[in-house]
Amino acid sequence: MHPGPRTIRDDALAAEAAQLMEQYRITSVLVVDTEGKLVGAVNSNDLMRAKVI
Repeated sequence: MHPGPRTIRDDALAAEAAQLMEQYRITSVLVVDTEGKLVGAVNSNDLMRAKVI
């Protein structure tokens, strides 16, 4: 848990999520819609399964 988690928009590419994770050395990001509401999460395992990383 972190008071200011990293987020990514739901229309962003998976590669953008991977770049964010690498940049901040984190293993997951929260996914938000255009209104900033939480709609999901993506972690590095998800990206590996999808062969993004």
